[in-house]
Amino acid sequence: MIGRFILGLIKGVLVGVVIAAVLVKGLGIVTWGAPLAYGAAIVTGLLTALISGKAIWVRGAGVENAIKSVAAVLIGSVGMYLVRRWLPFSVDLSMIQAGAGKLGDLPAIALPMVGTLLALMFEIDNTGESAKEANRERMRVAESKRVEELDVGDPELATETPARRRARR
Repeated sequence: MIGRFILGLIKGVLVGVVIAAVLVKGLGIVTWGAPLAYGAAIVTGLLTALISGKAIWVRGAGVENAIKSVAAVLIGSVGMYLVRRWLPFSVDLSMIQAGAGKLGDLPAIALPMVGTLLALMFEIDNTGESAKEANRERMRVAESKRVEELDVGDPELATETPARRRARR
Protein backbone atom coordinates (compact mmCIF):
# COMPACT_ATOMS: atom_id res chain seq x y z
CA MET A 1 0.00 0.00 0.00
CA ILE A 2 2.79 2.42 0.88
CA GLY A 3 4.55 1.47 -2.35
CA ARG A 4 1.46 2.38 -4.38
CA PHE A 5 1.23 5.67 -2.49
CA ILE A 6 4.83 6.56 -3.31
CA LEU A 7 4.39 5.44 -6.92
CA GLY A 8 1.28 7.64 -7.18
CA LEU A 9 3.18 10.62 -5.82
CA ILE A 10 5.99 10.13 -8.31
CA LYS A 11 3.72 9.62 -11.32
CA GLY A 12 1.43 12.53 -10.46
CA VAL A 13 4.21 15.00 -9.83
CA LEU A 14 6.05 13.85 -12.94
CA VAL A 15 3.05 14.27 -15.26
CA GLY A 16 2.16 17.64 -13.74
CA VAL A 17 5.73 18.93 -13.95
CA VAL A 18 6.15 17.81 -17.56
CA ILE A 19 2.96 19.54 -18.70
CA ALA A 20 3.78 22.63 -16.63
CA ALA A 21 7.28 22.71 -18.13
CA VAL A 22 5.81 22.59 -21.63
CA LEU A 23 3.53 25.51 -20.77
CA VAL A 24 6.05 27.59 -18.83
CA LYS A 25 9.31 26.93 -20.67
CA GLY A 26 8.01 25.86 -24.05
CA LEU A 27 5.10 28.25 -24.57
CA GLY A 28 6.06 30.99 -22.10
CA ILE A 29 2.78 30.82 -20.15
CA VAL A 30 3.67 31.63 -16.54
CA THR A 31 0.19 32.75 -15.41
CA TRP A 32 -3.17 31.89 -16.87
CA GLY A 33 -6.88 32.50 -16.83
CA ALA A 34 -9.62 30.02 -16.09
CA PRO A 35 -10.14 28.53 -19.60
CA LEU A 36 -6.48 27.63 -20.07
CA ALA A 37 -6.21 26.39 -16.47
CA TYR A 38 -9.14 24.00 -16.87
CA GLY A 39 -7.95 22.85 -20.29
CA ALA A 40 -4.49 22.08 -18.91
CA ALA A 41 -6.07 20.29 -15.93
CA ILE A 42 -8.07 18.10 -18.31
CA VAL A 43 -4.95 17.21 -20.33
CA THR A 44 -3.05 16.51 -17.12
CA GLY A 45 -5.91 14.32 -15.92
CA LEU A 46 -6.04 12.35 -19.15
CA LEU A 47 -2.31 11.68 -19.23
CA THR A 48 -2.28 10.77 -15.55
CA ALA A 49 -5.17 8.33 -16.09
CA LEU A 50 -3.28 6.62 -18.89
CA ILE A 51 -0.14 5.91 -16.87
CA SER A 52 -1.47 5.56 -13.31
CA GLY A 53 -3.11 2.49 -11.86
CA LYS A 54 -3.29 -0.10 -14.61
CA ALA A 55 -1.33 1.67 -17.36
CA ILE A 56 -2.47 1.79 -20.97
CA TRP A 57 0.25 -0.60 -22.16
CA VAL A 58 -0.89 -3.35 -19.77
CA ARG A 59 -2.80 -6.13 -21.51
CA GLY A 60 -6.57 -5.87 -21.00
CA ALA A 61 -6.56 -2.34 -19.59
CA GLY A 62 -8.61 -0.70 -22.34
CA VAL A 63 -11.98 -0.45 -20.63
CA GLU A 64 -10.46 0.50 -17.29
CA ASN A 65 -8.44 3.28 -18.93
CA ALA A 66 -11.49 4.60 -20.76
CA ILE A 67 -13.40 4.83 -17.48
CA LYS A 68 -10.41 6.38 -15.70
CA SER A 69 -10.07 8.96 -18.49
CA VAL A 70 -13.67 10.08 -18.16
CA ALA A 71 -13.27 10.29 -14.38
CA ALA A 72 -9.97 12.15 -14.79
CA VAL A 73 -11.61 14.85 -16.91
CA LEU A 74 -14.19 15.46 -14.20
CA ILE A 75 -11.87 15.11 -11.21
CA GLY A 76 -9.11 17.14 -12.89
CA SER A 77 -11.53 20.00 -13.53
CA VAL A 78 -12.87 19.86 -9.98
CA GLY A 79 -9.32 19.65 -8.63
CA MET A 80 -8.33 22.77 -10.57
CA TYR A 81 -11.45 24.54 -9.29
CA LEU A 82 -10.53 23.61 -5.72
CA VAL A 83 -6.95 24.84 -6.15
CA ARG A 84 -8.10 28.11 -7.74
CA ARG A 85 -10.95 28.70 -5.29
CA TRP A 86 -9.78 27.45 -1.90
CA LEU A 87 -6.02 27.77 -2.03
CA PRO A 88 -5.53 31.54 -2.41
CA PHE A 89 -1.96 31.43 -1.12
CA SER A 90 0.57 33.54 -2.97
CA VAL A 91 3.88 32.08 -4.06
CA ASP A 92 6.85 33.55 -5.87
CA LEU A 93 8.48 31.30 -8.45
CA SER A 94 10.26 34.11 -10.26
CA MET A 95 13.58 32.61 -9.21
CA ILE A 96 12.96 29.80 -11.72
CA GLN A 97 11.15 32.13 -14.16
CA ALA A 98 7.76 30.51 -13.44
CA GLY A 99 5.88 33.63 -12.30
CA ALA A 100 4.40 34.87 -9.06
CA GLY A 101 0.83 34.90 -7.79
CA LYS A 102 -1.83 32.64 -6.33
CA LEU A 103 -1.36 28.87 -6.50
CA GLY A 104 -4.19 28.42 -9.01
CA ASP A 105 -2.79 31.07 -11.33
CA LEU A 106 0.59 29.38 -11.77
CA PRO A 107 0.82 26.27 -13.96
CA ALA A 108 4.12 25.28 -12.35
CA ILE A 109 2.31 24.69 -9.03
CA ALA A 110 -1.30 23.91 -9.94
CA LEU A 111 -0.71 21.15 -12.49
CA PRO A 112 1.57 19.00 -10.29
CA MET A 113 -1.03 19.30 -7.52
CA VAL A 114 -3.86 18.13 -9.79
CA GLY A 115 -1.73 15.36 -11.32
CA THR A 116 -0.69 14.11 -7.90
CA LEU A 117 -4.28 14.06 -6.64
CA LEU A 118 -5.37 11.96 -9.61
CA ALA A 119 -2.38 9.62 -9.61
CA LEU A 120 -2.80 8.90 -5.91
CA MET A 121 -6.46 8.04 -6.45
CA PHE A 122 -5.74 5.76 -9.40
CA GLU A 123 -2.71 4.04 -7.87
CA ILE A 124 -4.33 3.35 -4.52
CA ASP A 125 -7.50 2.14 -6.26
CA ASN A 126 -5.51 -0.30 -8.39
CA THR A 127 -5.19 -3.21 -5.99
CA GLY A 128 -4.13 -5.59 -8.74
CA GLU A 129 -3.34 -9.21 -8.05
CA SER A 130 -0.02 -10.56 -7.05
CA ALA A 131 2.03 -12.48 -9.59
CA LYS A 132 1.88 -15.56 -7.39
CA GLU A 133 -1.95 -15.58 -7.37
CA ALA A 134 -2.10 -14.97 -11.12
CA ASN A 135 0.34 -17.81 -11.80
CA ARG A 136 -1.58 -20.16 -9.50
CA GLU A 137 -4.84 -19.36 -11.34
CA ARG A 138 -3.22 -19.91 -14.75
CA MET A 139 -1.87 -23.28 -13.63
CA ARG A 140 -5.27 -24.31 -12.26
CA VAL A 141 -7.00 -23.41 -15.54
CA ALA A 142 -4.35 -25.19 -17.62
CA GLU A 143 -4.61 -28.29 -15.44
CA SER A 144 -8.40 -28.39 -15.68
CA LYS A 145 -8.22 -28.08 -19.49
CA ARG A 146 -5.65 -30.86 -19.66
CA VAL A 147 -7.77 -33.15 -17.47
CA GLU A 148 -10.82 -32.48 -19.66
CA GLU A 149 -8.80 -33.44 -22.74
CA LEU A 150 -7.88 -36.83 -21.27
CA ASP A 151 -10.01 -39.61 -22.68
CA VAL A 152 -9.59 -42.40 -20.19
CA GLY A 153 -12.02 -44.96 -18.92
CA ASP A 154 -10.83 -44.78 -15.32
CA PRO A 155 -12.39 -41.70 -13.59
CA GLU A 156 -9.66 -41.82 -10.94
CA LEU A 157 -6.99 -41.20 -13.60
CA ALA A 158 -9.05 -38.40 -15.17
CA THR A 159 -9.07 -36.46 -11.90
CA GLU A 160 -5.46 -37.22 -11.07
CA THR A 161 -3.60 -34.27 -9.55
CA PRO A 162 -0.03 -33.36 -10.50
CA ALA A 163 1.18 -34.47 -7.05
CA ARG A 164 -0.40 -37.90 -7.43
CA ARG A 165 1.04 -38.21 -10.92
CA ARG A 166 4.55 -37.49 -9.62
CA ALA A 167 4.10 -39.99 -6.78
CA ARG A 168 2.96 -42.67 -9.23
CA ARG A 169 6.09 -42.27 -11.37
